[in-house]
Amino acid sequence: MDLVHIFRILLKRLWLLITVPLITAGIAYMLLRDTEDYYSSTTQVATGITIREKVQLNEERFSPWEADLKFNNLIQTFKSPVVVGLLSYRLILHDLESPDAFRTQAESEDFHKYFSKNDLQQAAVVFRQKLDNMEVLNAFDDQDRKLIDLLKFYGYDYNTLSEGVGIERVKNTDYIDISYLSENPQLSAFVVNTFVDEFRRYHDVMHGQRSGQSVEFFATLVEEKRKSLDEKRELLRSYLADSKVLNANLEGDSKVSQIANIEREKQDEQSKLMGLELTLRDINKQLNYFKSDGAGSARNTRIVELQNKLESLNSRYIGSNNQQLRDSIDLVRNQIKEESAKAQFGLYGSQDKIITLEENKNQTLLEIDVSRGRIRSLEGQLAMLNAIKSDFADKKSTIAELEREVELASNEYTSAQEKLNAAKNVALVDTGNIHQVIYGQPAIEPEPSKNWIFITMAGLVSLFLCLVVVLLIEYVDLSIRTPQNFENQTRLPVAGTLNQINASKLDLYDLFHNTHKEESLETFKHLLRKLRFELEESGKQVFLFTSTKQAEGKSFVIMTLAYSLSLLHKRVLIIDTNFKHNTLTQSLLAKPQNTKLLNGYMANGKLLLTEGNAAKKEESTTAAATADAATETEESDHYSFISPTHHTNIDIIGSHVTIASPAEILSGKGFNSLMVELKHHYDYIFLEGASLNDYSDTKELIRYAEKVVAVFSAQSVIKQLDKESIRYLKELNGSLMGAVVNKVEHKNLKL
Repeated sequence: MDLVHIFRILLKRLWLLITVPLITAGIAYMLLRDTEDYYSSTTQVATGITIREKVQLNEERFSPWEADLKFNNLIQTFKSPVVVGLLSYRLILHDLESPDAFRTQAESEDFHKYFSKNDLQQAAVVFRQKLDNMEVLNAFDDQDRKLIDLLKFYGYDYNTLSEGVGIERVKNTDYIDISYLSENPQLSAFVVNTFVDEFRRYHDVMHGQRSGQSVEFFATLVEEKRKSLDEKRELLRSYLADSKVLNANLEGDSKVSQIANIEREKQDEQSKLMGLELTLRDINKQLNYFKSDGAGSARNTRIVELQNKLESLNSRYIGSNNQQLRDSIDLVRNQIKEESAKAQFGLYGSQDKIITLEENKNQTLLEIDVSRGRIRSLEGQLAMLNAIKSDFADKKSTIAELEREVELASNEYTSAQEKLNAAKNVALVDTGNIHQVIYGQPAIEPEPSKNWIFITMAGLVSLFLCLVVVLLIEYVDLSIRTPQNFENQTRLPVAGTLNQINASKLDLYDLFHNTHKEESLETFKHLLRKLRFELEESGKQVFLFTSTKQAEGKSFVIMTLAYSLSLLHKRVLIIDTNFKHNTLTQSLLAKPQNTKLLNGYMANGKLLLTEGNAAKKEESTTAAATADAATETEESDHYSFISPTHHTNIDIIGSHVTIASPAEILSGKGFNSLMVELKHHYDYIFLEGASLNDYSDTKELIRYAEKVVAVFSAQSVIKQLDKESIRYLKELNGSLMGAVVNKVEHKNLKL
C-alpha cells in the first residue's frame, strides 16, 4: 500500500474524517462549557538537604544520589496517609465548625439523609481526637468508615486530596513546591499552608520520638557494657591473686632462662663424663699391656719380622738401584731401631709405669662418680622446673584469655559511650530543617481554561481513530480493486481495464456518438477502445470469454466490445455458449422463445450455416439468379438459428439454459466445421463460457477458440477456488490473451 493509494483512500473518506472529529469536538465543548473556574495556590518549602545551615558534628561529603534519595523519601512522607489524613481532618473541622466554610452540603439531599446534625457534631469530636493523636481512620471500623464517607462528600478524603495536591522538587535546588487547585482561592491557600504545618508537626513528633528512643537505647547499652567490663576486670584480678602470679611474662621468662642454664650445665657435665670414661678405658688398656708377659715377646717378634723384611728388600735392591726399594729399606731400618729402643726401655721402667697407671685409674674412677652424681642432680632440677613451667603455661594462657576479654569489653563500652554521646548531640543540634519559605496566597485570577485544549485533543484523537479504522478496513479488504493489485495477486497479464458504470442506463449509441459530462462514462469509452485495440492486435477471430466465478461481467464486456468493433464496420457474431446463464440471449434477442437456438435446432443431425440475416442479405442477388432458387428457399428454413441484433453488424446465436455441458450439446454435430465456415462470414466471433469455479464448460469450449479472455470483477476477492482456476488459465500454452479487470472504481484507476 503506497502513499498515493493511502492518500486516495483518505480522500475517499474525507467526509468521515471531517464529520467525526467535528462531532466529537462539539460533544466535548457541550460537556466542558459549564465547567467551573479553578484557582491555584503554591507554597515553597526549604528542606536543608543540600544546604548545610545547622551545626554539624562531623564533616559529611555531599552525595547527589543520597540527596535524591532523601528528597524522594521526604516527598513520600508528604504523601503518606498520616500526613494527608491530618490535612483532611483540618479541612473537615474547618467546614464543620467555621461559619465561612469552604464547602457546604446544604443542598445535598443524600448528605442529609445519611448524616444528621448530631452525627456531624460527634464526627467533629472524633476528628479532633484523631488530629491531636495523629491517628489514621480505619476502614474496617464501622464508625471510622462513616467518617470516611463524610470526607468523601466534602472531597477531603485521601484519594481526592492526593490527586489534587501537587508535590515536586524544584530542579537542582533545595526547595519543594506544593500546589493545590480548587474552585475556591481561599481553600487552595488554606490547603497548601495547612499541609506544610501538619507535615512539620508530624515530622517533629516522629523525629523527637526517634531521637529520644536512640538516646535511651544507647544509655541502656552503655550501662550493660560497663557492668560487663567490671565483671571481666574482677575475674582477672581474682585469678591473679589465687594463682600468685605478679607478672606472668616476667616470671615465665625467668623460668625459661633457668631451664636453659641447667640444660647447658648438664650437657657440659655429660661431655666431661664421656672424657673420663675414655681416659679410664685407656688406662686399663695400658695396665693390661704392661702386666702381661706378651709385651716383650711381642716386640721381639716384631723385630724379627722387620729384620726378615729388611733382608728381603736388600736382596731385591741389589743390582736394581730402585729408589723406592731404597726408601723402603731405610724405613724398615728405622722401625727396627724404634722397636729395639722400646724393648730396652721396657726392661727397666715397666714396674714404675704400672704404679703410675694404677694411681691415675683410681683418680679417674673418683671423678666419674662425682660427674654422675652431678648429672643426676641437674636432671632433678630440670624435672622440677619443667613441672613448674607446665603449670605456669596454663595459668599464663588463662590470664591472657581473661585479659583479652577485658580488652574487648573495654572497647565495646567505649564504642557504646561514643554512640550515646553522638545521639545526645544529634538530639540537641538537629531540631528540624524543614521550614516554609513562601506561604501560599489566594489567587486573584482563576487558572487559564484548558477547555479548548481538551476539545482540540478530543477532535484530534477522534481523527486519529478514524484514520486507523479507515486504513485498517482498507488493509483487511482483500478485493482486487485495481489492475495492479490483480497482477500482484494472480500473476496474469492484464489485456484491458473497464471502470464501473451504471450498466442498466447505458446507451451504447449515445456513449460513442456524444460527449458526456460524467467523467466515468468518458473513461469507460476510452478504456473500451483500448481493449478493442488489444483485440485487433492479437490477429485472432474467435475469442472465448470466461471468468472464475459468476457475475464478473462477461456478457457486459462481450456486448460493449462487439459494439465498439461494429463501429469499425467489423462484422461480429456472438455465440451464447453459456448454457448455465444465457444472459446474452436474453439481452440481445427480442423474442428468444420464438427463435431457433443453438442447443435446440438441428438439420439432419448437423448444425448448418444460415443464409438469412446478414449473410442472407449479401447472397440474395446471387441466389435469385441461380437455377435452383426453389431448392435454396427450401433449405433456408433450416438455417434460421443465426439472429440479428438491434445493433448493426452484430449477430447472435442464442441458447437456452440446460444442465448439459457444451461437449454433450455440440459433439458430433459438426460445430468445428460450422466455426470454420463462420470465420469466412464474420470478422470476430465471441463465445461465452460458464464460470470455471462451478462448471467445466470453458474447458470444453477452448478447443473451438483461438484466444481466451478472462474477466474479473475488481470488487471480487481471489479465493482458493479462484486460484485453482487461475492456475488452469496459466497453463493454456499461449491461448490466454489476458484478463479484463472489470468494475474498477473510477478513483482507483490511477492507483
